[in-house]
Parts: sequence; structure tokens; C-alpha cells
Amino acid sequence: MWSHAVHGFVTQHKWAKEVSAFINLDSVGVGGKETLVRVGPNRPWFLYYYQKVPRPRTLACVEELLQFGFVPLGADFNMMKDYGNTVGVEFTFFRNGYKFHTRFDDYASVPIESIQHVGDNLLTLVQGLADAQELKPLGQTVDKVIFYDFFELFVIHYTVAIASLIHIAVSSLSIIVALRNLHSFGLRLCRQSLIYLGLMSTAIITGWFTAAIFIAFIALLIDGFEYNLSWYNNRLIIFGLYVIPTNICIFSITLIFNYFNDKVCAPIYRHGL
Repeated sequence: MWSHAVHGFVTQHKWAKEVSAFINLDSVGVGGKETLVRVGPNRPWFLYYYQKVPRPRTLACVEELLQFGFVPLGADFNMMKDYGNTVGVEFTFFRNGYKFHTRFDDYASVPIESIQHVGDNLLTLVQGLADAQELKPLGQTVDKVIFYDFFELFVIHYTVAIASLIHIAVSSLSIIVALRNLHSFGLRLCRQSLIYLGLMSTAIITGWFTAAIFIAFIALLIDGFEYNLSWYNNRLIIFGLYVIPTNICIFSITLIFNYFNDKVCAPIYRHGL
């Protein structure tokens, strides 16, 4: 319903052409802190004004989830972007999603702290955007931007090109550290070491598959008893239902591998010592 209203506004209303930027408040929960999940498109200068708000909170990973359709958000944002040919930012409330669109979804469920939080932040943001020179005319597009907050103290943002350089540097350093550790462990370019690496890789992959199958079985079992959202109100239950069983499966496969392949491992262990 709301998407049709937004579409009607941007395509037919006389004020639509006067809109230079917009702020979209969305929700998949009730209460909590509003989180910046989308900027632009491709207008990182929005973050310059957002980082001046009292308590910034961002999650760039949600934008990736939105693009792949894993999170049911963004309809109004896309309407303004695609049909209104304008730019903006989108905020979302996530907490207490089990109440969202139920009979418990009412004004009494929204804490006063949430209203105060979003009010303080948006007041500063709107005041900054009102005088933004980038809107006169609309700022040029740039590469996609990566953004996140640091303990809600300030916002860190950089382009995808810089992010790629950071990822390459971190990956290269990780490979160097891994190779050095393998050398210290006693692995060399020999048949015995290659057999060990192959068996260990097989054990790790087998552990992942075993964990995935076991977790799927738990999910089906919980769904069969109609308790599929039992973790929603208390997130700590996730550790007992999924995290701990996953680690048990992975580590158990590795321990079993080491037990039955002692002849392969023993020469490498002695060489490392």
C-alpha cells in the first residue's frame, strides 16, 4: 500500500520535482536504535553529514543483503530512487522483530528511548542536509561506498576501490602468515606434507558438510514442533541450537581424522618439534 502511495507521489504530485533528497524510515521490528542501511545511490557525501549526528549507527552489510533480496526492505527507497530520480538515505529498526506486523505492534511497544534516539539523530541530519551544497546542483555520482560505525562514536567510510586494496593487502598478509606457520609446523614440499594437507582439507570440508546437515536437521525438527521462532525473543538460544552443535561437528571430524591418521601425522609432528 505504502509503495503505491510513494509511486503516486513521485510520478503525479506537483511537489515531487521539488524533492532533492529524502530520508526513508523503514522497519522490520519494534523499537531499538535506527540503523543506517543504505546511502545514495553512489552519494557518499551523505555520510559527511550523517557522521555529525550525536549517535551514528550503520550496517553496510544490510545493503548487500537488500541487493540480493534477503531482507524485505527498500520498496519505498527504490520507488524514490527509480521513479523520482532523486537520492537519499534509509534507516531501519530491527529490534523485537517478533512483534512486527502482529497484534502486539502498537505505540506502547515503542520505547521512548528509541523515539529520542531517532529524533536527536535526524534533527542534526536534516539541518545538515538543508544547507548541503551537494544538492545544488545534485552532486556527481562516484563509486559505491563502504560504511560502518565504530562503537556508535563515529562513521568510517571509503570507496569500493579502497576496500579492494585493503582486502588484497589483508589477504596477502594472511597467506604469508599461513605459509610461515605451516613451515614452523614442519610441513615441506614433499609427498608426506601434501598427503597431510589433502587429508586435513578433506576433514575440514567434511566437517562443514556434517555441520550443515546436522543444523538443517535441527531446524526441521524445531519447525516440526512449531517452535521455529523460539530463538527470536532470546538470541542466546541460538548458541545452544546452532553455534555449539556446529562447532562440535567440525571439531569432532578433525579429532577423528587425527586419530585414524596418526601414521601420516606423526612424522610431520616430529619434524616440527
